[in-house]
Amino acid sequence: MNKHIILTNGRSGSNYLTHTLNLHPNLVNYGEVLGDWAIPWKLYSFWRLLGLRDTSFIQHVYTSKPFFFLAQVYSAVSHLRRGTPVNWKCYSTTSNIGIKEFFIHFESRSGLQYIFSDPSIAVIYLSRSDLLRRYLSVLHMEQTKVVVDYGTTTTRKKIHIDITDMLCALDVMQKETDDEQAWMSKIASAGHRIIEIRYEDYFESDESIARHNELLFEFLGVSPITVSNKQRKILSDDFCDLVDNFDEFCQALRSSPYAAYLTQQ
Repeated sequence: MNKHIILTNGRSGSNYLTHTLNLHPNLVNYGEVLGDWAIPWKLYSFWRLLGLRDTSFIQHVYTSKPFFFLAQVYSAVSHLRRGTPVNWKCYSTTSNIGIKEFFIHFESRSGLQYIFSDPSIAVIYLSRSDLLRRYLSVLHMEQTKVVVDYGTTTTRKKIHIDITDMLCALDVMQKETDDEQAWMSKIASAGHRIIEIRYEDYFESDESIARHNELLFEFLGVSPITVSNKQRKILSDDFCDLVDNFDEFCQALRSSPYAAYLTQQ
């Protein structure tokens, strides 16, 4: 069985990309398994106290047929609750299994150590260069509790920005981006096949999404097919529609290292 991973950071389009891969009949991506909120990690935490290593847990996720079956059951129940079609997969017809994780989890929970131990794992690096929009997306998610929009009506209230918090958060995100790129250089040096997908390029248009999907399917060794992802973009492209204290927001950014983000809309 071939393996892959989507390495990324929060609010960078990874839910959309994971769902897109799962629309292919020969691909399975379990999504996040190392986050504190992830059911697999919660179940594993007990065994971790008994001495099971994180790398052994990740190997189990990739290779266990019972885990594969239980993941399909969980996925089916989730689809039924949302009223969306069940996308059941069979192990025998699946040629590539993967997960998607944030760098911070993979670094702290031996995930990167696991990757370096297996150069056969194909790596999808999903990056987002516009850190300001990523920050606003995080705030909107915290406010509305909406992670993914399937086309239903979503409340879109303006966000009052804490300027100090915003500038500190952007500094942290910039440091994360620098660390990501350093890790990706090490992963490339270890011999892994890597494809980088930039959020801004991927979501530029429907044609761009289709073109990137074809490249991804080929990268993962499956036949390219046309898929239709029902997930929708949540936030407006116009900052004045998003930010309550818009003038203060703009003034603070213009006198900061992040002024260029104001022109990227």
